[in-house]
Amino acid sequence: MSGAKNSIISDPLPYLPPEAPKKPERPKPTDWAKLGRSRKYPLINQQFETRKEYFRHFTPDGEAFSKMYAENPEAAARWAAIASEVIKELDDMQYRIELEARKQ
Repeated sequence: MSGAKNSIISDPLPYLPPEAPKKPERPKPTDWAKLGRSRKYPLINQQFETRKEYFRHFTPDGEAFSKMYAENPEAAARWAAIASEVIKELDDMQYRIELEARKQ
């Protein structure tokens, strides 16, 4: 018999007590989250809403869609599609800012 098989002495590695799990680090706020919690965000949000309302009725150069539609429906349809994309991007930015601000 060469020695005990079930003792600390027979372990090939030194005994290490289990480590307690580390507390997860709090994630750093993103720029979107900082913007969403800033005091200026209501003003920025109002500007987003104003721009969306503008693009619902006018082209970027200020011509009304209703007037353009009466003169050239195809051009008005192209501008309406572009305006829809711009409005969608503004909506996406607002959603992202509010989502990030709520996370943190």
